[in-house]
Amino acid sequence: MSDHSCGFAAKRLAAGTFNVDKAWEREVFAPRIHPSTLPPSLRRSPKGRPNPGPPPDMSKLIWLAILATFACKAMLGKWPWQYPLATWLGLVRRHDPRAEARAQALLGVQPGATRMDIIEAHRQLIVAVHPDKGGTVDLVHEANAARDLLLARQARL
Repeated sequence: MSDHSCGFAAKRLAAGTFNVDKAWEREVFAPRIHPSTLPPSLRRSPKGRPNPGPPPDMSKLIWLAILATFACKAMLGKWPWQYPLATWLGLVRRHDPRAEARAQALLGVQPGATRMDIIEAHRQLIVAVHPDKGGTVDLVHEANAARDLLLARQARL
């Protein structure tokens, strides 16, 4: 007798009342439940994992997005897609005239300076404040930031 055999079948087999043909027919031709008749929570995917069921109702989320879009237009005067993503995340600062004036004073250029004037003034300032010439790294960073600010402002014009 094997480990997985049922005691009931073993007793009937030992008594001679177990019909092997009938047992085979019951096993092979037994009516099986088709997976499509099961409720969705009990169905299994082809890979054997439980079926997650139908996707959730997205209508509430869609209406919320539409409402948020119109609220943005009503409060801020622009549609959400008219704002750059970096501005929404706070990564880009708006134009600050004081910072621009400070950058112009640091580089020694006039408000209407050309791109070449800004680059030349930056080059001369870097030579003066370079760490090898007795300057500091902070002064170099400040000069680079001033150059970047003025060149970005000029590119926007």
